[in-house]
Amino acid sequence: MSFLKALRRSSLPWAGPVLMGIALFYAFTWRTRATGFGADTVFVTARALGPVPGVLAGIAAWEAGRLRAGQVWSLTPSRGRYRIALDTARPVLLLIVLLDTAVLAVASLRVSALPRFEDLPQLALTLTLQCGAAVIGFGTGCLLPRTLAAPAITLVLSLWILIPASLETPWVRYLNGLPVDAATVTDSIAPGVLLAPALLMAGAVTGVLLASVRRGSRLVRAAAGLCCLTAAAVPAQALVADAGYETPTVPRAGAQVCDKGTARTPRICVPKEFTAALPRLRPTGEARGRGFVRDARRLPRGRTPP
Repeated sequence: MSFLKALRRSSLPWAGPVLMGIALFYAFTWRTRATGFGADTVFVTARALGPVPGVLAGIAAWEAGRLRAGQVWSLTPSRGRYRIALDTARPVLLLIVLLDTAVLAVASLRVSALPRFEDLPQLALTLTLQCGAAVIGFGTGCLLPRTLAAPAITLVLSLWILIPASLETPWVRYLNGLPVDAATVTDSIAPGVLLAPALLMAGAVTGVLLASVRRGSRLVRAAAGLCCLTAAAVPAQALVADAGYETPTVPRAGAQVCDKGTARTPRICVPKEFTAALPRLRPTGEARGRGFVRDARRLPRGRTPP
């Protein structure tokens, strides 16, 4: 089956515009300003795409349910099972690309900055969670009827995105991958905060894939899937166990750019993203320097200005 034909038969023509509208609504209405800082662009993008994984999982479950309803897995097709699954999921993957590109473009325009190289891990995490949710939804659709699988997995993953932020236990909110705070000009998000949700999602994807394989006892497959999820959840929780309500950060190394200054004027340092502002800040720095020297001369000998 050609890709265009598969696209027309999929749920993307009716579900895609709805999901795109939701994501763009959040991207346009999220409270932000034109800071010119790439980390804010990534933060707005990730927050606007927050509702997406749950809906993507529901769409993927519906597509997998079409194969289940047609009893494709019980036949002996000429194509391999993985090829069939990939061909069926291609519309969902296309939707992910379109969503991320559109929301990132809107966020970049609103913040007036493109993502920095340091922001790529956060973007990679967002993409990983979306693809993982699609795989989980597809596996659920292979196990259950699509009329049950699609709404169930959409509800479960949507609640997983929404509820942790309202819990009193702070570390739970760092396991779903939805950022709580953005990186700043002096600090970056701690690597453990980005690794924990990716690790948990990897365990969940592996567990669902093992449970959906039609070989062996269902009880054994369910137990194996639960073991995979537990094996990923334990180290993921350990990575963020000490995290509080504020996102853990690490200082940025080599993030400043300074001018030379003079003996009578202070040296001005700014984050490297704002290097272009140094010429505008120099007159202010010189005025402050002259005032500092003038005040120092008025002090009694042996005293230093506060």
